[in-house]
Amino acid sequence: MLGLYVLYKGTSMYFEPGNLEGKETGAILDRLIQYVTKSDEEIAEEGREKKKTTTELKVFLAENRGLEQGDIEERIQNLLFADGLTKPQTEFFDSHNFEEYILNEELSSVEITTPQYDRTDQFFFYYPDNYLRVFTIERRKWTERTVERLIKYLPELDRLLLSSEDLEEISEDLQKTDVSGFTAKYQPYYREQSVSIQFHGSEPGDLEKVEEEFNARPSRLELSRRNSPADAVKTSMDVGGYFSVPRIREDSQDLGHETLMHLGEEYQSRDRENFDVEQKPRKIPQRQGFSIEGHATLELVEQVDDLEPDVAPSHEGLVQKLEDEVIDGKRRYEYSVWEDGNYMVFDKERDEPFEITIEDRNIVLHAKPATSSVTLRDFCEIIRREFNTTYRLEKTSEKVGVL
Repeated sequence: MLGLYVLYKGTSMYFEPGNLEGKETGAILDRLIQYVTKSDEEIAEEGREKKKTTTELKVFLAENRGLEQGDIEERIQNLLFADGLTKPQTEFFDSHNFEEYILNEELSSVEITTPQYDRTDQFFFYYPDNYLRVFTIERRKWTERTVERLIKYLPELDRLLLSSEDLEEISEDLQKTDVSGFTAKYQPYYREQSVSIQFHGSEPGDLEKVEEEFNARPSRLELSRRNSPADAVKTSMDVGGYFSVPRIREDSQDLGHETLMHLGEEYQSRDRENFDVEQKPRKIPQRQGFSIEGHATLELVEQVDDLEPDVAPSHEGLVQKLEDEVIDGKRRYEYSVWEDGNYMVFDKERDEPFEITIEDRNIVLHAKPATSSVTLRDFCEIIRREFNTTYRLEKTSEKVGVL
C-alpha cells in the first residue's frame, strides 16, 4: 500500500528513500501518479464545486552538462569554497540543506531543507543522457524557492526552452488530445502595449482565433487526453522547461504514465532540434592558409507580417532596440560592432562568444567554435521573455567547407 511509504516531513508530503531504494523508476513514478489519480465521483465533485486542484505532478527539465548522479551535495560544497558565486547563489546555498539518496542507477531522491521554515521538500531527479528531469508533487510556491533555484544556480544545468510552435506540434501529435485551455502573449518590442490572454475550457479553434486576432502566441497549453469517450489525463505544458499533470482518471494510470514519459522525451527532442550545435565552425589547415568547416545558425524569424505601415518596425528600428535593450542593456554581454546590425558578442556568464546579424526583421545567431547550446538558449529566453514573443526558431547546422 502507498501509505506504508508516506510520512510527513515538515509541511510537505514525504516518501522514505529507504523504502524506495532498488525499485525501478517506473514503479516509483507510479507512486507519484497515485497522488493525482481521481475517481469519477471526485472529478464530478470538483466540477460541481469548481475546486482548484491542489496536488499536481510537476516535471522540470534541464540540459545536464556534467552533473553526475550522487554528486549534488559535493558540487554545492565545492561551489561555496570557489570564487565567482553571485550574492543570490551564495545566499541560496547557505540558507538550505541538500541531501541526495540514490534509489537506482538513474533515479535519486533529493531533499532540500529550508531551516527558516522548518520544512523539507522532496524531488526525484531522473538522469537520462545529457538531460535532467525533476519529478515532484510539492506546491509550485515551494518549487520556485527550492529546486527551480537549484537548477538555475548549478552551472551544469540549464532549463529547457520550447517555442510556441513546439507546444502546438506536441499537442497535435498526442493521440485523442484536445486543447482545453491556454495562455497566449503578444509582447513586441515595437509597441508600448502588450496582450496576455488566458483561456480555460476553450473550444477547438479558440487558440487560432487569438493568434489571428491579437498576434498572440501560446506560452502554455492545457491538454485533455481521452481514454474512450471520457477525459483521462489532464496536462499543462509550458515553454519554460516545465509541464505538469494535475489529474489522471483512476482507470487510466497507464495512459498517465505513458503521457508523463512521452512529454519528457518530446521536450528533450525539441530542445535538441532547436539548440544543439552539431556542426561548429573549425579551421582546417590548407597548403595555402586554411578553410572553415562547419556552420551553425539559429534564426529568430518574425511571424507578424501584416502590420500597418506606421506600426511595422524598420530594420534600423530593430537594430537600435536590440542594442539598447538586450546587447548593451544587459550587463551579461560585451560586444563589438563589425558593421551596422552585425555584432560579435561575448556572454560573460557563460564565457562564450557568438555572432549576431540583423537581416530585415529577423535576428540571426551564428555559433563560434566555443559556442554551446546553453548560450544560444539563454539569449533566446531573454528575447522571448523581455523583447518579442512573435519569433519562431529556425536552426541550420551543416558540415560545409568555406575557403
